[in-house]
Amino acid sequence: MNSFLSEMLPYREFEKKYFDLWRQDRDEEWQIVQSSGERADLALITAFDNGEITKEQFESQWRKLFRYENVKKKRLGEILNNMYTSLDVCVTEPENTWEIDEQELRRIVEQAVKDIDALRVSEADDY
Repeated sequence: MNSFLSEMLPYREFEKKYFDLWRQDRDEEWQIVQSSGERADLALITAFDNGEITKEQFESQWRKLFRYENVKKKRLGEILNNMYTSLDVCVTEPENTWEIDEQELRRIVEQAVKDIDALRVSEADDY
């Protein structure tokens, strides 16, 4: 992200590298979910939809399933997912209100770096 912000890494290369890393992380998460041969994520959703578990139970089990053991890991996931979405809607010349340009993407990436750095600092406080 810093290479993109310092303009050492062009937008298209940044996009490709980010998506490649995102896919790798996604695939690793799905390996965890499907390791038993069953879709534990779908079973959780079904149990919640059928009223078999509460919202709190669903959230707790979902975090355990995807190894979001604490608030910081959950927040990191939110930051990274926001980056994915931002890259997905970034175009050279936005035509729709939901599209962004490279300048706006840089602003979002810059904020993401700050947010991740803040998580690192607060994580050090836990030790």
